Amino acid sequence: MKICSSVLWHLSLTDGVGPATAIRLLKSVCGLLLADLAEASQFKLDLISKIFSFSAHDFVMRCGLSQRAAEACVRGLADASLLHSEGELALRHGVHVVTLADAEYPQLLRNIHRPPIVLYIKGAKLKETPSIAVVGTRRANHYARRALELVVPELAASGWSVVSGGAVGVDTVAHELAIECRGHTAVVLGSGLLRPYPSTNKKLFESVVASGGSVVSPFPLEAPPEKGNFPARNRVVAGLAKSCLVVQAPGRSGALITASYALAENRDVYAVPGAVDDVLSQGCHDLIRQGAMPV
Repeated sequence: MKICSSVLWHLSLTDGVGPATAIRLLKSVCGLLLADLAEASQFKLDLISKIFSFSAHDFVMRCGLSQRAAEACVRGLADASLLHSEGELALRHGVHVVTLADAEYPQLLRNIHRPPIVLYIKGAKLKETPSIAVVGTRRANHYARRALELVVPELAASGWSVVSGGAVGVDTVAHELAIECRGHTAVVLGSGLLRPYPSTNKKLFESVVASGGSVVSPFPLEAPPEKGNFPARNRVVAGLAKSCLVVQAPGRSGALITASYALAENRDVYAVPGAVDDVLSQGCHDLIRQGAMPV
């Protein structure tokens, strides 16, 4: 792995260091903005290795980090076992690791506000193909399935990849239909790849990989499915896709969070309308009132 990629991976494993800190370090130490990374020379990227000699004071004064973030960086970079043990796990389980400094990092995702530092990928590497996020309620009923059976085969036949979060309900049906249609699908987990959640979908995730798809996580390999992970997961689902389709969602739903991230990144948002008295379609109707395109 290249020096800059290795350093970014190491930083991502450090408690208290997130995308905002990594992006700030790339700018202050390497003189690089996110938009520059794909075209930057290796020499420029590798300047990031200077931070191994930084004190907390250096991180504060030279990089503009808070004292807390500066101390976290010093503490994390001093612990070589963080990267060593994670690297061994990735190798043992056949996991591909992509950082912001790598050319194969998805450009669509790189363009969002504070993209994840690292992506862990099981299965096929992510391709720059047309992709759509398909999301909805975990309590999906027969109507959601009928809608998906109309939409997903058309998408697959047109070469679109279906991106979703691997949850029960709409996510599961979207992934399964994409596989049945021999289309490409990508699952984005809210946990580490070695702690897939929900565990009841473990066979689905294996089927995604076997079909030529991808199971992706922005979290360390053994990260548990903590509540705070899922909004971050939803940002990645939205960020990997050119557009977002909400199939069935109540008034308060994780699917609506994904749609809001898509809107924030100027991605197209679509919604499937339902019966006027269907609480599972309330969120879709709200989106349509706000300008989402009805499907």
